[in-house]
Amino acid sequence: MTFRENVQAILHYQNYDHFPVVSFGYWNETLDKWAAEGHITKREAEGYKKKGDNSPADQSIMKRLGFDFNWNSCLGTNNLLYPNFEPEILEA
Repeated sequence: MTFRENVQAILHYQNYDHFPVVSFGYWNETLDKWAAEGHITKREAEGYKKKGDNSPADQSIMKRLGFDFNWNSCLGTNNLLYPNFEPEILEA
């Protein structure tokens, strides 16, 4: 089963291959701490801070720490407003 199929099966109380270890993203402070402790490299931490989820740095961190996938890459969430508000200056 793919990661997506596994998650869908779990969410629908169906049989699944294995319970996934999922990343939901990282706080910058946590990345800095992990880099200082040697769990990830400083370059990986900085790369994730610049590019975020699903970036090459994210893929490297997930592999290093044993995550199966990033939740955002599985379900493709969008947390931006749609439609966008038009910028408007209320007071000068």
